Amino acid sequence: MQLDAQQVEEILLTAAQSLFAVSVLANLTLSRAEAGGLLVLFLAQFGFENRTIKYGFAFAYLALFVALVVKERENREGLFHAIRHTFMKPGGSHQRARSG
Repeated sequence: MQLDAQQVEEILLTAAQSLFAVSVLANLTLSRAEAGGLLVLFLAQFGFENRTIKYGFAFAYLALFVALVVKERENREGLFHAIRHTFMKPGGSHQRARSG
C-alpha cells in the first residue's frame, strides 16, 4: 500500500501518541499532570499544519514515552507486564501457540 507524505505523518503521530498513552496508563493510574500533558499536546497539534511541526509533536511524544519508562518504575513494570502477558499462551506458558 502506498502512502503519501501526509498519511505517513499522521500514522507516525498517531503511533507516537498511542505509545505515550499506553505508557502513561501502564500503572493503571492517571495523574493530573499526565492527563494535562496528554490534553495539551493533543489539542496543540491541531493548530499546526506544517509537516516539520507535526513531526516535532511525534518526537515529543516519543521522548516523553522514553522519559516516563526510564523514570517511573511502576509505569515501566506495568508496560513490560502487559507486553509479556500479551504474548503468553492461555494457561501461563511463555511459548507461542503453534498455528495449524
